[in-house]
Formats: sequence, C-alpha cells, structure tokens
Amino acid sequence: MRLGIPTRDPSPSSDAGFLTELTATVVYLEARNSELTEALAARDESLAARDARIADLVKLLENSRCSGKRQAAPFSKGDPTEEPARPGRRSGKSHGRHGHRAAPGRTGRPGRTGARSPFAVVVSGLRW
Repeated sequence: MRLGIPTRDPSPSSDAGFLTELTATVVYLEARNSELTEALAARDESLAARDARIADLVKLLENSRCSGKRQAAPFSKGDPTEEPARPGRRSGKSHGRHGHRAAPGRTGRPGRTGARSPFAVVVSGLRW
C-alpha cells in the first residue's frame, strides 16, 4: 500500500474474478442511480405542484383578509346590465298616474296658508 491507495495482488487468476465483481458492482450502481434519479424527479414535480398550490392558497387568504377590511357597496344588486333603461319618469297613461300637489286652501290673508309651521322663528316674542 502506497499513499493510502489499496493495491491488489498482481496474480492473473484474481484479475478475472475481480473484473467480474467490478462489472457487477458498476451495473448495480448504475441501476440504483437511475432509480434514485427517477425518484428525485418525481419528488421535484410533486414539490413544484405543492408550491404552486401553496402560492394560490396564500393569494386567496390575502384576498379574503383584504375583503374583510373593505366594506361592500351599499345595496349592490350584482353586475351592471349591458343596456340599462333610460332614467326618469315614463310618459303616457300606461305608466301610472302622474299627479301634482294640490293647491293650498284659502286663508283670507294673502301669502299665508292654513297652519303655522312648528319651526317658525320667534323674534322678540312675535312669531314669524
């Protein structure tokens, strides 16, 4: 043995057995290496799928946390329609009675109507 490297006996009879043993070991190690490589590839795919799923779940969690802080619009009735109806009162008799306020009754005094307002301003004892 020189410099920590094992040496073998140089006899020709042991060379054939040693070579057969080394060949069998190499074949076994190559098969084992391919098995482990396939297992690692499958594990990497599984981890990538899990990472993608975790990222999606984190995004959903953040969205739900943010939406909990935001108040929804009041009286939301869903998405707006493509062609909404025109605003305002419709004309014609088929759309109901279009009434107007009745004229106030006569009080005998010009500019005054029936009852006094409870919110009348009191200035120096006089009601206006």
